[in-house]
Amino acid sequence: MPSNQPEFVQHCLDLLASAGPCVAKRMFGGWGISTGGLTLAIIADLGDGERLWLKADATTLPTFEAAGCPPFVYTAKGKPMTLNYRAAPEDAMESPALMRPRATQAQDAAARRELAAQRSQPSHGQRQSKYTFASFVGASPATVEVKRQARRAAQSSSPVLLLGETGTGKELLAHAIHASSARAAGPFVGVNIAAVPDTLLEAEFFGVAPGAYTGADRKGRDGKFKLADGGTLFLDEIGDMPQGLQAKLLRALQEGEIEPLGSNRLVPFNARVIAATSRDLAGLVREGRFREDLYYRLNVLPIRVPPLRERRGDIPALVEVLGEDMALRGGTHPEVTPEALALLSGQKWRGNIRELRNVLEQAAMCSDSQRIDVPQLEKILRETGLEQIAPALAPAAAPAGGSDLLRPLAEQVAELEHRAINAALAATGGNKLATARLLGISRATLYGRLENPD
Repeated sequence: MPSNQPEFVQHCLDLLASAGPCVAKRMFGGWGISTGGLTLAIIADLGDGERLWLKADATTLPTFEAAGCPPFVYTAKGKPMTLNYRAAPEDAMESPALMRPRATQAQDAAARRELAAQRSQPSHGQRQSKYTFASFVGASPATVEVKRQARRAAQSSSPVLLLGETGTGKELLAHAIHASSARAAGPFVGVNIAAVPDTLLEAEFFGVAPGAYTGADRKGRDGKFKLADGGTLFLDEIGDMPQGLQAKLLRALQEGEIEPLGSNRLVPFNARVIAATSRDLAGLVREGRFREDLYYRLNVLPIRVPPLRERRGDIPALVEVLGEDMALRGGTHPEVTPEALALLSGQKWRGNIRELRNVLEQAAMCSDSQRIDVPQLEKILRETGLEQIAPALAPAAAPAGGSDLLRPLAEQVAELEHRAINAALAATGGNKLATARLLGISRATLYGRLENPD
């Protein structure tokens, strides 16, 4: 055992030995336990001698169970306490840790019975949630806040409206809300409105009665509302819904019943609706392109999902998780150098996490080794059409005791400006006009700073 490796880390390695050769390495301010390139768990220090063992992903659950090792808090007293993984997000709404210990034997037994029931149920063909709040990676203030709002929304049955740019994780958050709600045992049915032709949307939503039209199935066909009965219906890209269908959707939400196409019979349903859009719904309402009454019906619990540029501190963790997912899908686990990671953290990421994944996959495929450095990333970013690459995000300085901050403020501001200008000049190859645009200042101001840096 390495001298800097705590005893409880070795204890965890011993427990998971049956899953295969495991290694421990520092990550996310704690320790990661990995096997075959897949991180099984992250052990974080909670203070007071407690360490929290978090499953990195729901896909690792069979490995934990095969090892006879449920997640637990390993205390300094050496008493492992099992955790009820599924119920934890509901019980830990205000806690930075997503799980709390279940110390009683009765609760432990209930948790094991629940896991056994999940194993015995076939997953093929079932419409269940795929993600939990643990899948929404990050610990930045923006991420913590959106998770807090989403956990509160999970306790309600009111409609939820997820607002955010494409690629920010709105669908993942919808899955997590369903998985933490009282409807978790029910189906999770999603439909991308933008991907369905307008002529088929009504049948897709409300179903088709037997023989409703020429070529219709003689047995009829259930719509998404009926399939989601007892669970959650996720309406992705709700802003693209045609106006002719908006009135029917509003009535279905208000009355709790639908009328299949070609039928005169009203069919009741009980589904919680989560809608998402990357468009400005309030603007569409003002333009008359989205019904105002439907907007108010959906906008009961609005949650804004922040773009990646507002949660740059999460990028290192996202890169690690995306790399593990690439390895799990049969690819390689790329090792990103610290300089390359700083470069990734400095980009604007208009496509958010989806664009970040694409860049990582391209860099891994084009690299002759598993190591990704700055030149490789710059080449990939330029090939994606990015004309100007933002400078690398400088690491936050943390001088001991903060003594370096006890200087005249003007001196510190001038030093920061000098660093920013140098980084921008390096990123633009010395082009002063491009540098001024990148920094958001005039060319005259830039020349003034260069001639008189003080």
